[in-house]
Amino acid sequence: MLRIEAARPEDCRAALDVLLQDLETPLREQQIADMLAAAARGDVSLHGLLLAHADERPIGAVLFVLQPDGCGFVWPPVVAAGIDAGLAETAADELLRAVGRRLDESQAWLGQALLDPENERDARRMQRNGFEFLADLTYLRRRLDRAWPVDEGETSLRVEPVDPEVDSDRLAAVIERTYAGSADCPQLNGLRNGLEAVAGHRLTGVPLLDGWLVFRDETCDVGVLLLADQPEQNAWELVYMGVVPEARGRGYGRAIVAEAIRRAAKSSRRDLLLAVDDRNRYAETIYEAAGFEFLDRKRVFARRPGQST
Repeated sequence: MLRIEAARPEDCRAALDVLLQDLETPLREQQIADMLAAAARGDVSLHGLLLAHADERPIGAVLFVLQPDGCGFVWPPVVAAGIDAGLAETAADELLRAVGRRLDESQAWLGQALLDPENERDARRMQRNGFEFLADLTYLRRRLDRAWPVDEGETSLRVEPVDPEVDSDRLAAVIERTYAGSADCPQLNGLRNGLEAVAGHRLTGVPLLDGWLVFRDETCDVGVLLLADQPEQNAWELVYMGVVPEARGRGYGRAIVAEAIRRAAKSSRRDLLLAVDDRNRYAETIYEAAGFEFLDRKRVFARRPGQST
């Protein structure tokens, strides 16, 4: 008999052992120890660690983490090696359905999972359990010790650092306007407002002094740039950039990216990182011209509130 339940404290090690079974033994054991230690410190929550039992034997696990902004990150289910194929697929389905119910109960505005593009099995599992394909994301990196691009995108824009606590309404207004007509995950438009987006972006990396910037022309705010520090990767991250629809086509996007590189280059970090939706060819062209290089690619699957399975 198949049973799905939240992993009890005494079951967490066994659940993580299944979830990380594809790693070599020394690395798996180290990651399990690190995750359990982080959970004990309160740095990581394992409340979303679910375990599938068959005849009292742990055969599958899935993990989802709900952020304070209401976005749930889902690690795809893993079924123990050697399990019958039919039972393995049933266990994976039941684990994902349980995740979906918990996301709905928590009132998460979105649940999302990142998959390797070639992982067709997990893609099928996600799709048949309410997670729709959202986007192909390309992750890019720019070495900060590289020479400047020829075109730095200089404009007459005024750059104004803003405090996300004090200036949240201003930031929210600009961010909401940049969503109009954007090629970055357009399916998400309308699922959260600007203030919710500000709250979500604040959770990325380590906050930077003067890392949140609004760009203004002669009359109004026309663009935004959000930067964060990622110490573990020895990098800064370009978390979000956007230009309002009426100001596009004037080179402002290039100017914003150039400003990001200028600021990051003054830090002690090695790289500037970002992710871009593959459909956003305009942004990809800017990044390529600015010296960014391919790092990785992921497929994003997402489940919106109440999405049927």
